[in-house]
Amino acid sequence: MSTVVTTWTGAKARALRTALRLTIDEMAERLGSSPRGIAKWDSQPDLHPGVASQRDLDVLLGAATEAEQARFALLLKDLGDTGSAKATDQGVVVGGEGWVPSDQQGEDLAGIGARRPSASVLADPIQITVQAAAASFEFLAWAEDQLPGAVVDYVMSELQRLATAYVHQPALPIFVDLVQLRDVTFRLLKNRPHPRQSRTLFFTAGSVCTLLAHASQNLGNSSAARTQAATAWACAEQADHAGLRAWVRGTQALIAEWTDSYAQAVSFSQDGQRYASGEQLVRLAAIEGRSLARTGDAEGAIDAVARATQARDAVDGPDELGELGGILTFPEAKQLYYAGSTLSLVGRHADAEKAARDAISLYVAGSPADRSYGDEALARVDVAAARLADDDLDGVRESLAPVLALPANQRIRQIGDGLSRVQQVLARPRYVRAAPGMELAESIAGFSATDAFPHLR
Repeated sequence: MSTVVTTWTGAKARALRTALRLTIDEMAERLGSSPRGIAKWDSQPDLHPGVASQRDLDVLLGAATEAEQARFALLLKDLGDTGSAKATDQGVVVGGEGWVPSDQQGEDLAGIGARRPSASVLADPIQITVQAAAASFEFLAWAEDQLPGAVVDYVMSELQRLATAYVHQPALPIFVDLVQLRDVTFRLLKNRPHPRQSRTLFFTAGSVCTLLAHASQNLGNSSAARTQAATAWACAEQADHAGLRAWVRGTQALIAEWTDSYAQAVSFSQDGQRYASGEQLVRLAAIEGRSLARTGDAEGAIDAVARATQARDAVDGPDELGELGGILTFPEAKQLYYAGSTLSLVGRHADAEKAARDAISLYVAGSPADRSYGDEALARVDVAAARLADDDLDGVRESLAPVLALPANQRIRQIGDGLSRVQQVLARPRYVRAAPGMELAESIAGFSATDAFPHLR
């Protein structure tokens, strides 16, 4: 069962904290907030948290277990929120949309639970077909004594769809779909299917949890990201899948890197290389290089970049993860973006700019479905950093223009972190005293002050 909340209040936030069995301090740590703020929600049930907090609560709820979500739904009923907490075929929708009971159910239909789509769902043909297919899929899985091949094929096709969509669509809608797929896969595993199907389902569950880890980190919740990655590792172990183990280690390294745990990031990336081959080896060496650069080990970082290049030459095709496409691949454009970031960190700005520009060119020339808005934006930030090293403020402005124009739902946390480093350089006296430097700093501050980046306020 999944739960969706369209508008959080202090009372609903407290219900979530109770369902998760968290103290005020623990809730604050999960959300990256202050205990005082959580206590304020507790004491003011009608309070509407800000947009950033609404999103953080969505992420925390999405990461909850099925039992925790069930407790949350019961607590909402205790609040008397019967008008906004609706049980649906897809779970519980709180103050939201989806499948709602028909307004005119005859007694002959009461036991069947006849339903009609809400007006908002009817306005979206794609959404109504997705929900109808999901309901039919649930029945198919229930109706068979053993899982038919069609069920496993459906789960794998959904994983492929979401992995492909992840690189070019906003993270939050993808997150919601991933949670639904994770819940479906977990339910299938709990029914103890045939051992061969169990391996496939554990592989799928691990891949989905890996994507949830990426999404949680992009949405700014590192604690949730680590939990999802740990679950993905457990699934990789159950599936006994070397490729998934390698990918999860790389994801854990990225989470460690983005939370400033650079030595741990190096350790994860190096451990992952025990299981890796082909494109996976390229990815892990590239992550290791950038993490080493952040520790100050320039020589080790350059060596890792070189090993990534050598590993690329040995790639002879995608592995099982790579065949899913999208975020579960590591194309040359992404490798060049990583190399540019690493070279920038060790002070080789001219080489960094070349690598970053090559990455941007590949993204621009490639298929729109493969164009990662996040990686392309970060490559542009690296170009801006190189231009700034040469005091070329016009070049910085030109490089950052597409980044600063990103819509709010694409302003993932990593882009904000990259821009904050440029902002720190622009805070130096020689730029603060110059009008062009002040204008640039103000532009970045305006971008970072949106609700997409509460951690930069």
